[in-house]
Amino acid sequence: MGHSMGCLISYHYAILYPQNVDLFLNLDGVIMWNMDRVPPMAAFMDSFPKFQEFALSTSEPPSYTLEQMRLMIHKPHNGSIDLKHADLLLERSIAASKHDPGKYYFTRDPRLKFNDHFILATEDLREKSKNIVCPSLFVKFAQSSYSAANTSLYDGLISILPNAEFHIVEGTHHAHLNNPEKFAALLQQFMDKHYE
Repeated sequence: MGHSMGCLISYHYAILYPQNVDLFLNLDGVIMWNMDRVPPMAAFMDSFPKFQEFALSTSEPPSYTLEQMRLMIHKPHNGSIDLKHADLLLERSIAASKHDPGKYYFTRDPRLKFNDHFILATEDLREKSKNIVCPSLFVKFAQSSYSAANTSLYDGLISILPNAEFHIVEGTHHAHLNNPEKFAALLQQFMDKHYE
């Protein structure tokens, strides 16, 4: 199961190792095709030395109050994550500062931002997707910023995958954090149907 970029990674894992995947659940995933890979790859390669230096540094990164961090999670996603739920993401990616009491720093590795090496050309993605034979659930969130670009993509994937279903659920890209009850029944129905 994956959300957003996590779907991109897990989808490609399922393509490469279908024998290891019993079920595939995609929550508002970013599975991209029809995209020129060269510019984003070049931009990342230009930035990688900086990311590498930051990741290997023994110095403590900049620290912030929890209120500042909540806004740092909330704003870049156009408010997709409700402020009251930002802590669900923060609790796994911050640590208390040793130098500034009451402040925290991000522990995430910036090198993980590189996802362009997972992007396959359209025809390659269509062909390799045929490897996935396990039951698959694709859930798009209606108000997601990714919805308009990817809805037609999912129509294509559903026609390729023999055991796939597609649903649209109201909510932003982070609806699973903001309003999990909106799709909990859908997930439970899928699990009851396919998982013993």
